[in-house]
Amino acid sequence: MNHVTARIHKIVPRSYVDGPGCRSVVFFQGCTLACPGCQNRHIWPSEGGQSVDTDDLAETLALLAGESEAVTISGGEPWQQPEALFSLVLELYQRGIDDIVLYTGYTWEEIQDYFPARFCLLYIKTLVDGRFIQPLDDPMIAWRGSRNQRPIDVQASLIAGHPVILDWDSPQVVVTPAGNILLPAGLAEAFSTIGAPAPTRMCGQTRGQP
Repeated sequence: MNHVTARIHKIVPRSYVDGPGCRSVVFFQGCTLACPGCQNRHIWPSEGGQSVDTDDLAETLALLAGESEAVTISGGEPWQQPEALFSLVLELYQRGIDDIVLYTGYTWEEIQDYFPARFCLLYIKTLVDGRFIQPLDDPMIAWRGSRNQRPIDVQASLIAGHPVILDWDSPQVVVTPAGNILLPAGLAEAFSTIGAPAPTRMCGQTRGQP
């Protein structure tokens, strides 16, 4: 068996801000896109983080996901480690994980045109694509940073031959098993008069922690 390693920054065991529902999340290390205003500048360097075997990584993420069977892959930029990305999603699929959300700064069209590892899309449920554009940052949207970023139904798009966009624009209010209420930042501000919501990690944010 050929072992493939991924360079990752960290794993978040239970997240409600990196896609719908409760998800285990891995942040890939390294990104050369350098979007102005990026909240994860500290994981741009490719030499940071740690190397992990993708088989072990898939096992960990699947165990953390539990009954939700939901995993998010973020970064950094996962497509800049194409072999590791393909290996990871395949390993997850073989473990019964069929709800994979992948965040990328590349667009659907760029992936189709330039990435040999685009075949890993066969195992991905939702692709959130596009660079973060600071002037389009919108505190009222859920599970992504700027308004240009598209939540794409991957399997429907592969059949249709063009991106099929999911509706993630409706206000999303999540109540966790612990009773915490999670809102988009704009909604949290709007409802601040009825309480003092605890600050939460934003979509894709690692807060600079190792």
